[in-house]
Amino acid sequence: MEHSKQTGRTDRLFTRSGLVAAFLATGGVVAVAQTAQADGLVRCWGNNNYGQCDVPTDLGPVRKIAAGNYHTIAIQSNGLARCWGRNDSGECNVPTDLGLVTHVSAGYGHSVVITLSGSVRAWGDNSFQRLVTPSDLGIAIDIAAGDFHTVALRADGTVRCWGYPGFGGNSPPAGLSGVIQIAAGAYSGLALCQDGSVRGWGERGDGAFWQPTDLGPVKQIT
Repeated sequence: MEHSKQTGRTDRLFTRSGLVAAFLATGGVVAVAQTAQADGLVRCWGNNNYGQCDVPTDLGPVRKIAAGNYHTIAIQSNGLARCWGRNDSGECNVPTDLGLVTHVSAGYGHSVVITLSGSVRAWGDNSFQRLVTPSDLGIAIDIAAGDFHTVALRADGTVRCWGYPGFGGNSPPAGLSGVIQIAAGAYSGLALCQDGSVRGWGERGDGAFWQPTDLGPVKQIT
């Protein structure tokens, strides 16, 4: 299996318990777990067929971290992005003019970030135009990469998607607003709203959007 329709990505930051950010990505036979410890250092384990678990020895502490299907991206303590793992499409080639970033996410062969100015930058595989940020996007405050599409949360609490249109992954619910956090699956999107409710769109395989009836308010999604 080249890739899976079940992926998860996170770039969440530190918790007070000392476990800063945890990530589990499943792409076919690929399984990678990553954690940033209380000192900000990164540990990785799982399938390492492309070196996605080989944390650079000079990485140092990180602020945030995210994993794609076969590569990893992190924000170093100095605010610069760093990538390692599979680089067939240039997904690990951080642009030399990128500067400081605040959010990172990784998909299937592409990387996407939010810069200090709130603009979105992406690099890697541009199939389905997933690297082409809409010119009218405006300021973004959260970003999530699916396999072949990208989901952005705008400063006004609305969501914008671009890239592969199949399965409805680029079609958030009409009137969706008041969003405070987003996530993306292989061909889907997920939004957490201010009232703690969760909205999903895109591929519905394996009961992805069958929310428990007793879920109640939510604080974080992936």
